[in-house]
Amino acid sequence: MQSDPGGENTIVMFKSCFPNSDLAGQPYDPASGREWLTVGSAKRIYNQLLQYFITRPDKLFVVITAPPLQENSHADNARAFNRWLVQDWLRENDYPHENVAVWDYYNVLTDPDNHHRLVDGVVVYQTDSGGNTLFYPDNGDTHPSPAGNRKATAEFVEMLNYSTTAGMPCMVLRCLNPLSRLRDQKRRGRNRMTGSMQMCLMIR
Repeated sequence: MQSDPGGENTIVMFKSCFPNSDLAGQPYDPASGREWLTVGSAKRIYNQLLQYFITRPDKLFVVITAPPLQENSHADNARAFNRWLVQDWLRENDYPHENVAVWDYYNVLTDPDNHHRLVDGVVVYQTDSGGNTLFYPDNGDTHPSPAGNRKATAEFVEMLNYSTTAGMPCMVLRCLNPLSRLRDQKRRGRNRMTGSMQMCLMIR
């Protein structure tokens, strides 16, 4: 950047590293504070974050999910938790603003045919190809390979650019849950679902 644009940042993005995909417990455990590094404790932490996000509707907070592990002992838990973040987190908390978005980096790295991307102005969330572990290891390392990160970059940047050029805050990367479909159809527009693929219109 040639010059300081001045002012505060308007977009805050954050992610956890891959060890946070090693969540114990059961895939659909509710939020809980009883143990550490479990599905329940992770949900509790993210629920607590909303208490701050709600005070800053002038900022866009983008959650990027933790990348997957190669080891599969808790892979089903990681898949369920990240789907919860994308589909249910804000709905379960009755979050009133449109200043929080979730992008499923984990999902994009589990298979070449799994996606969280923009296609013709519609967010496509494809999760049913391949498994729940890292498809793109880096020479045996659990850090994603350059190929995996190139795929992820192409999908994420396109949606982020679309959002910020369309006008803040408008990036809603989470897709609709079937239980809230009728309510959200009236509020946000159409929703098309086929199997595990979900498509939702971006808010402009």
